[in-house]
Amino acid sequence: MANPSIYDKIIQKGEQDAKMILESGEAQARKIYQSRLKEAETVILSDRAKFKEKQDIRFKGKVTEFEQQAKAATLAQKQQLLTSVFNHALTKLEDISDEKWVQLVKHLLENDHLTGAETIIAAKTDHVRFKKLFASNPAVRGKIELDKLNASFADSAFKLVLSEQLAPISGGFLVVGSAFDIDHSYPTLLLSFKNQFEAELACYLFESEA
Repeated sequence: MANPSIYDKIIQKGEQDAKMILESGEAQARKIYQSRLKEAETVILSDRAKFKEKQDIRFKGKVTEFEQQAKAATLAQKQQLLTSVFNHALTKLEDISDEKWVQLVKHLLENDHLTGAETIIAAKTDHVRFKKLFASNPAVRGKIELDKLNASFADSAFKLVLSEQLAPISGGFLVVGSAFDIDHSYPTLLLSFKNQFEAELACYLFESEA
């Protein structure tokens, strides 16, 4: 077998170098490919996480929006219920029995710190009750002595009278004195009651909204 020529050696060496370069290039290419693939996966996962986060935020926003709408509707409903409670109380107040009406009038007047010389001006229906339940005698000079009512007070000097004039109110009565007047009309009584107990009722009605 003939010895290879210098040319053949060069060719052989070139082929070996080319093979090594090719193998090295392929390895480098695979390394670069794997690196780029890993980077792409990282970007994709990051984008997916960001997209999911945005979707979650959007979903939570919608849920919050619906919850707020539901709470607003419920709140409006309960506010309406609260108003209905007081309107119903006003109706019941206008329809109370004579016995309870007497108790109410006495309770109000006993807490008014009166001098005993005041004049009561009542709404039409209450005017009739004052005369029927608290007076024994007819009017004198436009005033009716409330002798039965006065007798119920501890202070025997009380001389409360009922004016024949009717008060321009839907129900209840006014107490007119020399120094001050007191409004015991039913709407005012209910407003006072509402201010006193509304917080408690609201707490009961709206506790689930906290």
